[in-house]
Amino acid sequence: MIENLVSRNTVFIKESFDSKEALFRYLSHQLFLNQKIKDENDFFQGLLERESIITTGIGGGIAIPHTKNKSVISPFVGFLKLTKGMSYDALDQKNVDLIFVIGVGDNAERLHLEILANLSRYLLDEEFSKALRETNDPQILYETLKIVESEKKI
Repeated sequence: MIENLVSRNTVFIKESFDSKEALFRYLSHQLFLNQKIKDENDFFQGLLERESIITTGIGGGIAIPHTKNKSVISPFVGFLKLTKGMSYDALDQKNVDLIFVIGVGDNAERLHLEILANLSRYLLDEEFSKALRETNDPQILYETLKIVESEKKI
C-alpha cells in the first residue's frame, strides 16, 4: 500500500529546524512545489491543527505529522531525514530526526487510518530506522523505503 504513496520527489534531507512550525512550513512548501497539494497554507494549517491535539512524535526519533485536508491532490507519504535531530515534544521527549508526513483528502478517513497503521507497523523494525539513519543520499533513502515496503508487503 505505502509503496504506491512514496515518490522520489517527496524524500528530503535537511539539517534541522528551530520549531515544528518551521518544519511544517518547509514540508508544505516542498509538497506544493512537487504538486502533492494545491494550497500550501491550508495544508500547513491542517498539520498545525492535528499537532495541537497530541504530538505526532511517536518516540525513537520518529515523527509522523499527518492531516486529512482538502488541498491534497492525491494521497501521499513523504519522508524527511534531519542530519541533526530537532526538539519535537515527542512522547519519549527525545529529539526527532526521521519524519514521515502523510496527506490524504479530507474525506479519506479509512485510507488515513490504514496508512498510519501500516506505517506504524514497519516503523517498529529497528533495522529499518537504522538503515534510514545510515545514509544522507536521497536516492538511497528512497530505495530503502521502497525495499522495506515491498519486503513487508505493506
